[in-house]
Amino acid sequence: MAFNDVIVVQQSGGLGRRVAATDGVSGLLFNAVAVVGGFQLNKAYRLTALADLDALLIDETYDTTNKVLVYENIKDFFLSNPSTGEVWIYGVDNTLTYAQMVTQKTEPLVLGSGGAVKLVGYSYNDKLTGIPATPVDLDAVIAAAQSVTTTLRTNHYPLSALVEMVGLTVAVATSTNYHNKNARNVTAVAGQNYAIAQDNDTKYRCAIGRALGTASLAAVHENIGWLQKFNQIGGNLMKAAVGGTEISQLSLSQLTTMNDNGLVFLKDFADDPQAGLYWNDSFTCTTLTDDFAYLENNRTIDKATRLIRRAFLPYLNSPIYVDPNTGQLAPNVVAMLEQVGNKTITDEMLTAGEISGFTFTIEPAQDILATSQLEAVLTITPVGTARKIIIKIGFNNPFNS
Repeated sequence: MAFNDVIVVQQSGGLGRRVAATDGVSGLLFNAVAVVGGFQLNKAYRLTALADLDALLIDETYDTTNKVLVYENIKDFFLSNPSTGEVWIYGVDNTLTYAQMVTQKTEPLVLGSGGAVKLVGYSYNDKLTGIPATPVDLDAVIAAAQSVTTTLRTNHYPLSALVEMVGLTVAVATSTNYHNKNARNVTAVAGQNYAIAQDNDTKYRCAIGRALGTASLAAVHENIGWLQKFNQIGGNLMKAAVGGTEISQLSLSQLTTMNDNGLVFLKDFADDPQAGLYWNDSFTCTTLTDDFAYLENNRTIDKATRLIRRAFLPYLNSPIYVDPNTGQLAPNVVAMLEQVGNKTITDEMLTAGEISGFTFTIEPAQDILATSQLEAVLTITPVGTARKIIIKIGFNNPFNS
């Protein structure tokens, strides 16, 4: 028999530490050239650092030789998110147009990642040898991206798409309203690295790697244009451009119009102590009155969708008890299932500051004996974004007080 004692048992789990969030896991789809003994087409590769490209034999020379921006975009991704970046890359051959690539190859990329991809970036190398004669129709690309994300969402793979607006000119950028494209899950990335745009072969290529990397670094509720957190200056990006023209050479009217047209591009701000370059906003290609007019709206609802589905999957095909007198859901069943939903969203999103609040309710008056269907309602109050900060300023004469 052991001595009487005071026993202290150390327990684990009280700090609530969890594995790293996977909200920013990204995919990058592009047309390219295979490398003997290295990178192969139609295969998904997981990268967590730029050095992972060494094994695939992709480097700056690969880009120069093939007139592509594969290494450049992946380098940019990790410049924007060096700490938690994870990107799955997928290359296709030169026979597909941009829209065909998006339509046919997004699903293989997502499934190739095991469904890990939450953000997908599309890049099209328009100088690659042997591509179709008319490879880029941006309206068709946006429509294709929306169609494929809708299909994937229906099959429980919700994700947001960022489209590199390859070939976009200033004239088109200032005359086309991308808020009218009815594509709530698609962001049109028009921002360029001026250092890249100075080369004739890449004059109309956009900084999709930077945009995708920034989105992957941002929490789901954060705007990629947050100045305090997402300064894009670095590497060879010191000046920004749109449509092959340096930002400083565009008029305020042109920049305002492009912003109002829903394009996402890099810009600077007067009086900025960081003297940085930032994404102007996080628009999607839908009307500004849409609940999903911004990338962070989509990412927030997508995360909640994945979490609540994961929490309730174990209850699929389970017995559900009812009140023997009314046929309604039994009170203890309602309480138990509401606790499942409330705990999931509280632990994973509310505590993390990704939403302002939420309600999760199950109406007891459901005839599950007749329908075999259980319904619940999750309503989320999102986090706002300070798109405008208005400060009133004036003089005061204390003599008149």
